[in-house]
Formats: sequence, C-alpha cells, structure tokens
Amino acid sequence: LAKRYKKINPKGIVIAGGPDPTFRKEDWLEYVDIVVIGEGEKTILELMNKLIISPDKLINVKGISFKSNGKIKVTKPRELLSNEELSKLPHPYYDGVIRSKVKVSVIETSRGCPNDCDFCGVTEFYGRRYRIKSEDYVTDELKRIKKIDPAIEVIMITAFGSIESAIEAVKKGAYHYITKPFKMNEILLTVKIGRAH
Repeated sequence: LAKRYKKINPKGIVIAGGPDPTFRKEDWLEYVDIVVIGEGEKTILELMNKLIISPDKLINVKGISFKSNGKIKVTKPRELLSNEELSKLPHPYYDGVIRSKVKVSVIETSRGCPNDCDFCGVTEFYGRRYRIKSEDYVTDELKRIKKIDPAIEVIMITAFGSIESAIEAVKKGAYHYITKPFKMNEILLTVKIGRAH
C-alpha cells in the first residue's frame, strides 16, 4: 500500500505505527518515511505539527524513527501516558461500514505490565508500568458500544497484569448505567497476566 501511494504521490509522506512497525522499524522504513514507536497518541500530534512547521527538525520529536541521508535515526523515547491522560483519550470511532460489520467489540482498560515475559510484547510496546483507564471511561465505552449496535453479542475487555479495575468497570457499566444491561455471559474478559520465566 505504501509503495502504491508513493508511486501516485512521490512527495507524499507515509507514517506507520503500532506493534509491528515498532518492533521491526528497519523493515518498515524500507517502505514508509516515519515509524511512530510505541504509544502514538501524543507523538502523532507533535509529528504532524512538526511536518507542517519545520520538517527538517524531526529529530526533536520523541518516539519516532526515520531515515536521514540513508541512515536510520531513532529519537528519544516518548514518556508513557499517565492514568489521567489515558482516561481522556477519544473513544474509538466506528464509521458506517464498520458499524454494519462489527459483532464483537474490544475495550482497552489498561496498558503496560510489571512483568517482562519473553513470549510477550506488551512491556516492549506499553512499558513495565501498569496504567489503568478510569471506571467512568470504560463505562462510557460500554454505553457507546451498545448504542452503535444493540446486536453486538460479545464485549472483550483487555486487562494487562490485573483484572480488578476491569471487573469493577464492567459491573458498573453492565448493571447500573446501561438501559438494556449486558448479560455477564455476553462479556468476555480476556486477561493477559505475565508470569516470570
């Protein structure tokens, strides 16, 4: 896709982010111009402003990787978002096409994990500091999902490292603040708990 875009728009800038580009920066930079490393919410905003105002100073943007004169540059790491910042992030946007197809929804309740298991990429991407979104944030997301499509049958709650906050949010959202409550068997808690190896 990046190659096809560049063929049509040679001066265009292609930015990639997420786990795979974060873990395989060198491979991705063969096709894209910039890789956003790890959490990208703050980085992408600063990066877009920098590309508009002073694109020659990308080295000052934390949490990115790019090529300069044929060499790969990696900037200083971006600070992890705090609990408060996570709880203020915009909720995911679902357009009409997605709404018509989604029957399973995922809610992220936390990021990071205090463990550092060899088989897991959570700590490399989200850090070893466990951070949680507020119960109100998760409750609001449950409400939004039900409004998007009442036919959604499964809600997957991701909780890295701990499940207590996720359970409290589910209880609050499922039984107290939703007009047509979710049944607990409609909510699948997917818990990723690291163990030392």
